[in-house]
Amino acid sequence: MHLKKLMKAKGFGAIPDGFLIDFSTSENPVLYVVENELLRHGAKHVANQTLNFGMAYDENRQTIHKILLEEIEGSPSKKKLIKKMYGSVSKLLQQVIFEQDLEVLIVIDRDSDELQKALNKLNISCHSIEFETFARGDKLTEDHLHRFSKLNEVALEPSEAWFEVAFDFLDDPKLDKKHFLKKHKISAVQAFAYTRDETGEIDGIVFQGYKNRIERALKKGIKSWDTAKPIRTDNLKEGMRIYIGETDYDLDTGEHVKKPKIRVRGRLKEVYRVLGKEKEKIFP
Repeated sequence: MHLKKLMKAKGFGAIPDGFLIDFSTSENPVLYVVENELLRHGAKHVANQTLNFGMAYDENRQTIHKILLEEIEGSPSKKKLIKKMYGSVSKLLQQVIFEQDLEVLIVIDRDSDELQKALNKLNISCHSIEFETFARGDKLTEDHLHRFSKLNEVALEPSEAWFEVAFDFLDDPKLDKKHFLKKHKISAVQAFAYTRDETGEIDGIVFQGYKNRIERALKKGIKSWDTAKPIRTDNLKEGMRIYIGETDYDLDTGEHVKKPKIRVRGRLKEVYRVLGKEKEKIFP
């Protein structure tokens, strides 16, 4: 059964065009909700559709898990690939569905500044890639061409690059993460998410990490946090709040974290892009 029909049958509200599991980093795969769009539909339509996914995602994680599990178990080739790239199907789905935030991948014929501005207003991690088709006349022929950007080119960073976020440590607030995220209207965080003030302006960044790693960093005197996900410097302000919360599941120990907390609170100082032995200050 086609995934879209299956999702409709199971009562999933906002139905995407598909799902993509990215194994670019095999130890940290990412699940993308995929939506195919046309620029002529307008930036507002695309943003609203993305917002609908965000509103429906948390309430439907169990449904998504069931749908993807059925799809994988019913496909020997998919099952074989996952076991080769990651190992356990159940652990993979646990990680990408329940331990990570919603990631939306928009495949569109042409990107635009207006679309990116609209998507940036959402507190949802969105990626867009261009996919264009060239053909003679109105119908596809054998010599038609497709032009598209690769997913790992969207970030415009080599896979070996990572980012060091330096900050002044304030305290270990031990805030209830679930309450904190709800207060700031943030779903469970994958790499990082932004907090916003009453006007909608970004005023903080929320990272997440495995509990035992955060505790080790606190004992050593934490002054920075690393992320492989590119950070847009135009979203940053000196002194903005930095938060680091515990993941619900600690892959280092293989254990679920009961009542995960926000364990670090600080103020942003600098951001560095690191590639091999080269370290470049990119903010401020």
